[in-house]
Amino acid sequence: MSAAALVLILIVVTLAYQINLRERIEAFGGTPDLNIILLVFLSLSYGRGAALSFGFLGGLFLDALAPHFLGATALLGSVTGYLLGSLKAKLLIENPWVRAGISVAIFCLWEVCLILLYPSSSPGSFGNYLGGQLFPCAVYTYLAALLFFWIFQKRGEASS
Repeated sequence: MSAAALVLILIVVTLAYQINLRERIEAFGGTPDLNIILLVFLSLSYGRGAALSFGFLGGLFLDALAPHFLGATALLGSVTGYLLGSLKAKLLIENPWVRAGISVAIFCLWEVCLILLYPSSSPGSFGNYLGGQLFPCAVYTYLAALLFFWIFQKRGEASS
């Protein structure tokens, strides 16, 4: 399977997850954020062009689903994709543990930025949000990212 076909399949699966499955598989108040995992993957694998495009389009799509101002997640996705893609040559990181950690760090930064932009969208206090929703989502994002990057590392080792 070509790399372009694989990326297209990953994008479709990620968007289908965001639309249909994310609310259904919630456990302990959180779900993994596949959009950010795929953004980190595209940034570190294909560079800033692919990551910038996916960051903008994926963010715009998520903005259309969310009940807040259109464009904030698209802007965050574009900036994140561009910056991570620009650092691709400097971040020659193949370790799935580290890539998963980058995914969680970006997830947490995104959530804090969105809370600062839309303080009325987070229920309760900031501390309750951090412990009740952000922490479980960060853990699930880390575990999903670790599995995702490990599978792609093994796939790369098998093809070489």
